[in-house]
Amino acid sequence: MPLQTSGSISLLQIHLEFVEAPIPYVITNYYGRDPAIPESGTISFDDFYGTKKYQYARTTTPVFYWFTSPSYTNRLYWNGSQLTTGFSDSATTLTVGSFTYTRYQLEYQTFIKGTPLNYYSYSRKKN
Repeated sequence: MPLQTSGSISLLQIHLEFVEAPIPYVITNYYGRDPAIPESGTISFDDFYGTKKYQYARTTTPVFYWFTSPSYTNRLYWNGSQLTTGFSDSATTLTVGSFTYTRYQLEYQTFIKGTPLNYYSYSRKKN
């Protein structure tokens, strides 16, 4: 669920929304986690109002998703573009260009002829 759009906001609330960030809770761990959050430079609590971690998107044109399947080529999509393909089903972190993508939980699963197709939520962080 997105963070609130007004009122007091805490670093713990931010951490709980973007759960994969390491401890200690440092606000710069959350650079670029949503289009509204800066990827570098000055960052403040105000940047987090209404933000949320990226979720898979089931659309005819892939937007944001991390896809794995034992019978199909694994793919990572960001903003409608395929970033990389052919990585291991067990991969949980991928670095592509100047960004690191971290896989979260399985959000959606479907089957084609008994083969699972897995869609995961993930985050992106500028290196």
